[in-house]
This record gives sequence, structure tokens and C-alpha cells, in this order.
Amino acid sequence: MLRYFLARILALIPILIMIAVVAFVLLRLIPGDPASAMLPDEATIEEIESMRKQLGYYDPMYVQFIRYVETIATFNFGDSLFFRIPVTEVISMKLEATFFLALYSQILAIIVGIPVGIWAAANRGSFLDQLLMTSSLVTVSVPSFYLGLVLIFFVSVDLGLLPVYGYVSITEDPLLSIKHLVLPILTLGLSIAGVIARMTRSSILEVLSLDYIKTAYAKGVSTSTILFKHAFGNAMIPTLAIIALSFSALLGGSAVIEVVFAIPGLGSTMVDSVHRRDYPMIQALLILFAAINVLIHLLVDFIYAFLDPRIRYN
Repeated sequence: MLRYFLARILALIPILIMIAVVAFVLLRLIPGDPASAMLPDEATIEEIESMRKQLGYYDPMYVQFIRYVETIATFNFGDSLFFRIPVTEVISMKLEATFFLALYSQILAIIVGIPVGIWAAANRGSFLDQLLMTSSLVTVSVPSFYLGLVLIFFVSVDLGLLPVYGYVSITEDPLLSIKHLVLPILTLGLSIAGVIARMTRSSILEVLSLDYIKTAYAKGVSTSTILFKHAFGNAMIPTLAIIALSFSALLGGSAVIEVVFAIPGLGSTMVDSVHRRDYPMIQALLILFAAINVLIHLLVDFIYAFLDPRIRYN
């Protein structure tokens, strides 16, 4: 068991190195000039050149890469070119909104997706099964930004039930914070719920076709007992992977929803930083999102090893 875990952890090293190299290259491919973006429109060529030298953009590429590696190794990404404070402070300020948006959306997706998948599997081939699977396909297929705009129009603008945009910290007013997040949570959560529902249904149906389930049916075991006691646990293994991976996607990929609902999270900060050519901010967020995805994939591997002994034995 320990050997399996060590092997998985060591396998992350080349992945993290590759991510760091790709992030460095991508930063240099972004069009535009950070020095010009930082200075006012009336700045002279001499002032722009001085700013470029100050930022180190005239240093040789290998020098810039060494400096870049040092920032990753020491977790000192410098100051944001726009906020003029350390990047780590900006991330700490923006992390709350993104984290709670992802967490609540994931909880909603689990609460809705797993029961719908079980219900559809238990009624395979029926009208209810077709209705549930069609609904889940719609939630997966509809672009999240479009669903968000529709919810804003009907729930906020037409009915005036919930705030249209913005975010309030949970430490300031928990109830108002949740009100601001209801529509974004519905937008993201329903989409992920559709994926979880379809995976749960297919996994349960696959388990129900196995020999030991047929033996249980032959012995007269009730359908509910077979479904929840014998099939559910084994069927949840691939579904757990989808849940874990969708959470990493929510943390790193909610930028569109944060922009639509004007939520000051990490996703919207990334979009704004690209427009502002804020290289230190972009660099830190790229590394953060990549590290989150890698660590969650590692966690999924560990969960698989605990739930399925064949993996660690192989």
C-alpha cells in the first residue's frame, strides 16, 4: 500500500515540472506589453523602456526562467502589477468566493445527481428513466453562461427574488452571502449534477449485470436491498472520481460564471489579469489551478486504492 502511494507521489514530479514550463511559455506568448499597461496613456517611450528594464523583460530568457523557478520554489510570486500588493494576499482575498461557490455547487450536484441516477437505474427503460436522462443531458449541454443569464433575467430581474450580481463575505453576513450565490450555485451545480446522474446510472446498471447480483435475485433478495446494499457501494467508485474531478474543475473553471455574476473570485481575477497583462498574478493563478488539479487527481488515486484492492495489488 505504501509503495503504491509513494509511486503515485513520485509520478507527480515530472508533471509539476511540465506544468511549470508550460506556464512560463504561455506567459511569454500573451500578446501585449505589461509595461505599457501599467503606465498611463501619455507615458513616453523612455518611461516605458525604463519600466520594461525594471520588470526584467530585457534579461536573457534563461535568467527569467531561473527567476521564475525561484518564485515557485519559495512561493514568493512578487507583487501584482495591478493591485500593487503581494500576489499571495490577492489570492487569499479572492479565494473565499471561489471556494464557497465550488463547494456549494458540488454539494448541490451530489444531492441532485446521485438520487436521480439511482432512480433512473431502478426504472431502466421506463418513461421516468428517459425523462430524467433527457433532463440531465439538457443541463450538461446548455452553456453555463447562457443558463446563468436566463436565471438572472427571470429570477432577479423579472421576479426580484435574488441579487443580480456581486458577492458578500460569509463573515460579514452569512444569509446575504448565500443569497448572492444561489443563482451561480444553480448554474454550476445543475450542470455537474447531470454528469453525476448519468455516471451513477451507468455504473449501477453495469454492476446490476454482474453474476453476484443475478445470484442475489435468484435467492429472492428484494430489489431495494440489492440496489442499496450490494450494488450501490461498488457503483460509486467511478462516480466518486467524477465528483472529485468536477470539484477541481469548479475551483479552476468557474471563471465564466464569476464574470457573468460579477463575483470577485479567482476565476474572474484570472480573466482580468490577462487583460491587464499582470504577469505575476497570471503566473501564480496558473500554478495554483494546476496544483489543485494534480492534488485532486492524486486524491482520487488514493480513494480508488482504498475502495478497490485490485488497484494497489496490481
